Amino acid sequence: MEGPHTIGRWLRERAGADPRRIAIDDRGVALDYRTLHSRAERLATTLSDAGYGPGHRIATVSGNSADHVVAFFACALLGIALVPLSWRLTPNELADLVRRSEAALVLVDDEYSALAAAALHVRGSRRRHPRSSARPESSAR
Repeated sequence: MEGPHTIGRWLRERAGADPRRIAIDDRGVALDYRTLHSRAERLATTLSDAGYGPGHRIATVSGNSADHVVAFFACALLGIALVPLSWRLTPNELADLVRRSEAALVLVDDEYSALAAAALHVRGSRRRHPRSSARPESSAR
């Protein structure tokens, strides 16, 4: 295969060379390289169709899971910077990191949806009531 050696290319080549080899064992649920590549390609297509691409940042609030690995490779296929954020953060910390990372999108595992909602609430309340010495935040993309 020609072109730059990227993480997205590595997955594509691995899926072609050894499609049935186990890539991930997520708490007893195994994904082979063919399946991992297929899922990453589908997510990459969805993200691209929604307008995300090179130069964007996508944050995640997730545990260690196969879905997080799929998001990692989907971003790699598109040239998107992945910003993994810990579910152990407080809503204030999470809101601050989402703002500072300039994430265009935040992908959240269902398990952490309450944390993400609280962070968005914090972020929204800060934008409505900026401190007098601070500049108002720019809107999320």
